[in-house]
Amino acid sequence: MDKDAELTKCSKAMSEWLSLSMQISFRTHSMFFKERGFSHSQIATLHMLSHRKECAVNDVSHMQSISNPAASQLLDQLVKRGFVERYESNEDRRIKYHKLTESGIKMMEESHSASKDWYQSLINDLSQEEMLLVTDALDILNKKIQVFKSKSKCKDCHKGDRS
Repeated sequence: MDKDAELTKCSKAMSEWLSLSMQISFRTHSMFFKERGFSHSQIATLHMLSHRKECAVNDVSHMQSISNPAASQLLDQLVKRGFVERYESNEDRRIKYHKLTESGIKMMEESHSASKDWYQSLINDLSQEEMLLVTDALDILNKKIQVFKSKSKCKDCHKGDRS
């Protein structure tokens, strides 16, 4: 098979895998949070906070494409539920930062654990040979995506990144 045909075949397989896995992951994650009474905006904010050390109101408003007052109200709801903590900036007391509380961290860990269940079932159905092939392929893709990420011009791709 020539390079163009392999590229097309690989691109199609990657696209199909991403589409299916994202659908399942999104549904699993959404169900976990919906059962606990969270809105999509709250879920997105909790994810943002789980990947960053802290966020100001304007970080949330930018990420969610909402006004600062709406972002502040969203964060207030999460603070009242005990999943987010608010504190003042050491440099400027007018700036309020937010981070996950221990309860918020624990809930995010539980959500990740619930999300892992579906792909763990998938892995359990693989033969040992298939597991080796998948692991090798994913190792290659993980290395490539790290390089891609480091070259990315997306300013938010790296801000407060814990990985």
